[in-house]
Amino acid sequence: LTDLNSSAVHVYDIRSGSNDPVTVLDSLHKAPVVALRYVPSADTVVSCDAKGFLEYWSATDYGAPKDSAVSFKSKLDTDLFDLVKAKTTALSVEASRDGRQLAMFCADRRVRVLRFQTGKLRRVYDEGLEAAQELQRSGGEMFRVEDMDFGRRLAVEKEVGASLEEPGAAVPNAVFDESGNFVMYPCLLGIKVVNLVNNTVSRILGKVESERFVSLALHQGAAKKGKVMVTEETLDKLPQRDPTVVALAYRRQRLYLFTRREPEEAEEAALGRDVFNEKPMAEDIIGDD
Repeated sequence: LTDLNSSAVHVYDIRSGSNDPVTVLDSLHKAPVVALRYVPSADTVVSCDAKGFLEYWSATDYGAPKDSAVSFKSKLDTDLFDLVKAKTTALSVEASRDGRQLAMFCADRRVRVLRFQTGKLRRVYDEGLEAAQELQRSGGEMFRVEDMDFGRRLAVEKEVGASLEEPGAAVPNAVFDESGNFVMYPCLLGIKVVNLVNNTVSRILGKVESERFVSLALHQGAAKKGKVMVTEETLDKLPQRDPTVVALAYRRQRLYLFTRREPEEAEEAALGRDVFNEKPMAEDIIGDD
């Protein structure tokens, strides 16, 4: 766990049942740590502080990562100072399933994808307001919306940017698919799915929705059920892979699911596509009054 007002990182052993940290690391950074990610395949933690300094450290002895984990001897041989040079920081850090790549959603509204072992940048995607406006003017049909809708989204985008400085705000992130060939992240238009191999946008999820999605999680497995005998009758009932994106949205107290399946039509409102069962926010109640 990180400390809001200092550079300390507190390490706990949740198996011990103790509330006391195993150790406190206070010399890794000189500014509060704002993002952490453990990479299991390398037994290494990647941390970023408020000034944009990125550090790799061993999760076992809290020192330098093992020689087998990284291929560089000095950070000067990497792009790990890119955030400092850009005077920005990472809001979140995610790792691909195989641990070979890192994706950072940064405060300058850029998504940076790095190769973990070399610390070199692979891709950088600009989701800033100027880039969005340029796409609205001259981009393809996929990247454009009606001018009135774009104005509304732009205003919300500015609110989202300002809210990131508030404690407890949902933090935007960029997540990999199982293959590591695709990365998806929230943006002004919805949720972009980017092919890292050919550097193109494969699709945009939720573009027709009015919500501004912020944080994401991706599940690509199949649902688990008890053992059944496979016959012609039960074949269609076996669990099928149905990739599901779980998203949070700005100023919304609910989860949003994106799947390949269309929601079933339900006679009861409580069983349909939209289930309104969360308590209204205080500002919404005041606004209604």
